[in-house]
Amino acid sequence: MAVIQSGPPIELEGQLEIMIEDYADHAEVRRYLNTANGESVQIEDTDLLNQSKTGDHMRVMGQKTGLQTMSLTSIGSNISTLAQSTDANTFGEQKTLVMLINFQDNPVEPYTVAYARDVVFHQTNQFFRESS
Repeated sequence: MAVIQSGPPIELEGQLEIMIEDYADHAEVRRYLNTANGESVQIEDTDLLNQSKTGDHMRVMGQKTGLQTMSLTSIGSNISTLAQSTDANTFGEQKTLVMLINFQDNPVEPYTVAYARDVVFHQTNQFFRESS
């Protein structure tokens, strides 16, 4: 078992980006801080940022645990929300892109365009309207 050497505390400032990876049997939430110099650092202690949302301008203090990962140390002194996101893109009408993709090693087309259109824009349409 490898032991990760953590360095001295560092402070980073940037825009928070939250990504959700949805798998068949579970989902994972990943939080990244995108800094002004183009660096994207994954924040490992994500439960400390539960009230934050994508687009918030944050300053966090913690320890580097890997090349592009950071661990936060204590809640009271290491997280500052400098500006909350004013992006209201989670409300109202949303555009939906549906792509049917075939791979070279498996050219089978399991769904027709008509079937995909029916599922997205008819069968599940009411669910998406109620959820938004």
